[in-house]
Amino acid sequence: MPFGPLTCQYCGKTYTVNAQKRLAVTKFCSRLCRARGTVTPEINAKKAHYGAQHPKYVPVGTRRIWQGVPGVQVKTDQGWEREHRVVAQPGPNQVVHHINGDPTDNRPENLEIMTQTEHAKLHDPERERDTLGRFT
Repeated sequence: MPFGPLTCQYCGKTYTVNAQKRLAVTKFCSRLCRARGTVTPEINAKKAHYGAQHPKYVPVGTRRIWQGVPGVQVKTDQGWEREHRVVAQPGPNQVVHHINGDPTDNRPENLEIMTQTEHAKLHDPERERDTLGRFT
């Protein structure tokens, strides 16, 4: 049994709905009118959470330490980066070595830039090997 006439809030057309939809709040004659009628600049402005207005916004320069991840991360314009790499600024094929072994100590005097090969040779005596000479 049709219920109506109702007027669409978007296009102004008169329409009817069946008895089951009468219980729901029907303001639009079609899905297209509902989509167009509910997306307006005023409504979008209320929903907008860009930049500092976003509830999860983190400003550039913020430091974080995650459990289970060694070292400190810092927020940059490109995203989250390891703090020692931001401080030392190594080249593309270079790594940063912490002289005192503490991954949270990112003072420039504690950081040394070297190649991956040099870094592996530096830490090689610290690693244990099994009876076949493989790293464990």
